[in-house]
Amino acid sequence: ISYGATDPSLSDRITFPHLFRTIHSDEAHYFVMSKLLRHFGWTWVGVITSDDISGEREHQMLAKYLSREGICIEFSLRINMNNLNYFQKTKDNEIIQESSTSVIILCGTVSMLFIVRIDMDPDKRGFQEKTLILSSSWGSMEAILYYDPKLFNCSLVLVPEYHYDLDTPEMGSFLQNSHPSNYPEDKLLEDIWMIYFNCLSEDKKKNDLYQYIYPELHLHNCTGKERITDLHYFRGKYNSLQVHLAVDMMSRALHDMNMKLNKKSEEKRQMDIYKHQ
Repeated sequence: ISYGATDPSLSDRITFPHLFRTIHSDEAHYFVMSKLLRHFGWTWVGVITSDDISGEREHQMLAKYLSREGICIEFSLRINMNNLNYFQKTKDNEIIQESSTSVIILCGTVSMLFIVRIDMDPDKRGFQEKTLILSSSWGSMEAILYYDPKLFNCSLVLVPEYHYDLDTPEMGSFLQNSHPSNYPEDKLLEDIWMIYFNCLSEDKKKNDLYQYIYPELHLHNCTGKERITDLHYFRGKYNSLQVHLAVDMMSRALHDMNMKLNKKSEEKRQMDIYKHQ
């Protein structure tokens, strides 16, 4: 069960008979995007995608659906999303500023580094004067949207809505108890507390490493009253739901299998011991 794989080829039931997704494929996302752009009369657009296999595949898919709706692409930029200086060394910014389109579609591999690079650019006027359209993979990454609200102001973000409520007493209790003091061996919680709450860990070497990697962090001794629910990054309505839905579906399936097994007669029962990885 996958909550993040969007490659359309995974829909092939012959090749992938045992794969189930809790998210639509990219085909559905770009079909909806093309219809929406046509609805608003945005028939002249620019495209920025990642310079990798995923970016090329999504660009081809997007171009196909845009063409069906009579939407033309003025320019296409393929950016190395993992190179902080790549964007600065090219004429990409100049192309964006001089383009006549008012709409730019952002697709391909999601990269926070790319947004950081734009934010650091002293002349990012080209982006701020355009309406950014974010694909679902970019839009569901809430940390990116919160990183630079001014950059994404008036942008159009495509994200799937799930009629699946995580605001339950059980989930609330779980999140409230998700604290490093309750789970001292959980390194992920430790990292979250260090990065988002700037809390010192009990590992001095790790503290020194984080201060070196993230010089803007000012680690200190925390009160212990910090909770993960205080962070807007973890109030997610998109990825969190997909993950929880996948886990919930698996647990329900295992429960139903066990219930059916218990209804069998003694002589027809069999036991399968699952080896935890």
